[in-house]
Amino acid sequence: MIEPKIKKVYPQKEEITNSKISNLQLTNLDFLLKIETEEFQFNECVFQNVSFKELKNYEWTFKDVCFYECDLSNMNLTHAYFERVKFQKCRLTGTNFTEAVLKNVLFEESNLEYANFSNAHLQHIIFKNTKMVECSFIETKIQNILFQNCNLQKSDFLATSLKNIDLSTSDLEGIRYDLSSIKGAILSREQCFILASYFGIQLQE
Repeated sequence: MIEPKIKKVYPQKEEITNSKISNLQLTNLDFLLKIETEEFQFNECVFQNVSFKELKNYEWTFKDVCFYECDLSNMNLTHAYFERVKFQKCRLTGTNFTEAVLKNVLFEESNLEYANFSNAHLQHIIFKNTKMVECSFIETKIQNILFQNCNLQKSDFLATSLKNIDLSTSDLEGIRYDLSSIKGAILSREQCFILASYFGIQLQE
């Protein structure tokens, strides 16, 4: 993953009136937008303990952005574009990434329960120590993804190729998958026994 390229940011001093925002730092507030526009672009920005929960549906672009301890729960990010973005200790419960494009993105120690990545394009993504219970990966395009110590219980992987994706350190209990999706995935021995049992297959030591 390529790190966000942020040269310098400045604390917000006045109300946001521009749909293209660069080099901004926001801390400890609810993010509110009062301008009439259909899309927002953020470049080289840092958000610390910011809530995005009450926002309308916009077309979002985030390039070289860091989110620390932010709340994006239930945010509609359909068709959004993310490049070189970090989410650390963030809440993204129920966040909708349907048909979004994510390149070089890190989710670390965050809550992604019920998040939806269906029909999204994910490239060079790290999910690390993250809660991902009942996430949806349906017809998701995946390239160079790492799941490291994640809770993927009851998540859906359907029509989504996991070939060469390492799931061996994550909790896969109760996941839903089809054979074409799981084919070629990297699994631990214990996970192989668990997944085989879903089809009534009995494996011997």
